[in-house]
Amino acid sequence: MRTLSFWSILLFALSGLFMACEQDSTTGELAQPVTASTNQAINNDSTITIADHKITKIDSVIERSDSELESRSNLIYQTTASVQQGHWFLVYLSKSSMKPNCAYEAKLTSNTGNADLYLFGRSSFGGAYNLIKSSTNPSFRIDQASATLSDLQNNESRLYFAVYGESAASFRLEIFEDCGGGGGQCLDQADNCNLITYEVSQSPSGGSIIGANNLSNYQDNDWRLESGIPILPFGGSPYDAIFQIDNPGTYKLCVNLVCDNDPFPTDFQCCQDVVISGGGGGSPTGCNPQQLSVENFEQYNDFSRIAFQSSSWDTWDAGREGGVQDGYVSNFGGINNSRALWIRDDKIQDVVYKLGNLTQGKYELKWKMRMTGSGYFNIQANQFSRVGGGAVAAYFTRDGRTYIKTHNNRFSSINFYSLNQWIDIKITADFNTGNHIVEINGQQYPLQGNLAVTNLKSLGGINFWAPDGADFYVDDIRLSRCL
Repeated sequence: MRTLSFWSILLFALSGLFMACEQDSTTGELAQPVTASTNQAINNDSTITIADHKITKIDSVIERSDSELESRSNLIYQTTASVQQGHWFLVYLSKSSMKPNCAYEAKLTSNTGNADLYLFGRSSFGGAYNLIKSSTNPSFRIDQASATLSDLQNNESRLYFAVYGESAASFRLEIFEDCGGGGGQCLDQADNCNLITYEVSQSPSGGSIIGANNLSNYQDNDWRLESGIPILPFGGSPYDAIFQIDNPGTYKLCVNLVCDNDPFPTDFQCCQDVVISGGGGGSPTGCNPQQLSVENFEQYNDFSRIAFQSSSWDTWDAGREGGVQDGYVSNFGGINNSRALWIRDDKIQDVVYKLGNLTQGKYELKWKMRMTGSGYFNIQANQFSRVGGGAVAAYFTRDGRTYIKTHNNRFSSINFYSLNQWIDIKITADFNTGNHIVEINGQQYPLQGNLAVTNLKSLGGINFWAPDGADFYVDDIRLSRCL
């Protein structure tokens, strides 16, 4: 086991309630960022100790009385702070103030940048920080992790809640005490509401079928769709709730989520708008394609940078073609072992396939992706003036989940895919009607809300970027005009 070697820190000895904060005296020296292999080791082995990172802010003590806890419900600590890339921010809860039947949960929200959450046990006399749990979601996801008194080893007298700057970040850290019984809080309402998803398809009898799923951490009850006719989910149905809608329009889908197991449970309601376009199913995907361009990568040199070889491609930052931001051409990753675009360097490779800023008519844009690690794409409305996150985006995790952003600049739909298998991506953009559809492996996701439609006033480009743990291939990009 590796052990930590830290700068000497002078701790103030206080009695009763106290709070202390110390700052490392040498702030100019940055710690090395956690590598992908280190992260993997940490997540798979709870005995791993972070050994090569300098603590730059340490030891705010969380202390509170029982009366204070009652007045503040289950929230026992909160702060808004910032952390530099490669640095740590820590607070701890003393073992003597922890209750044996309670869980202590930290919720980390990154306001800017990307911060990750780690829980450690440690002795008050110093020594190793022993990892208990971690949560390293992407910056657009809330991190949560909890621990109990039994998670601390006999020689550990403190439970540390540690925030690591994967990149420079500002964040909000909240810590809750959950002892069961009444007064339980729904700790992550907005985050779990984002995991209420739906899909729209055409009904054989006319109109549209809406299938809804609860992919949150909580049980659900009382599904409702405005003007919708409930249909009992059949055996083997992939949906938690099914409704039929006969007419186009925008309808509100709502569900109650139960966030504790008390005899009188606390519910919170999640609602979102379901957009049904004319023709049933909200689908403008009917297209008689006239092909405008094809990118199959066969004409390029193996293991050379794509934007350096082709004027159809740019790096996100102008002038970095041929450098580390540029993507590779691989001669073994494509369909049938042909050539393909290969994106693999975490948060470095970032390229754009230019589409020409198309604004009039209806278009079909499709390509194939194969993930051996995580993957990502977004659609840019302008191939020259680019916007982070784009108007439409999808993030593919290493454990087979797909998060899709089609409205309100939030990743609110989730699906699943198979690692190391080709999946089909299709964007149908109809600028005549303003109806746009994202389709991933046959599942359709309408562009919802005025913000998404306003942001996609034209087809400017496809951005392929390398998130944490990136390793994916892109092939057979085809752009067509629908006649």
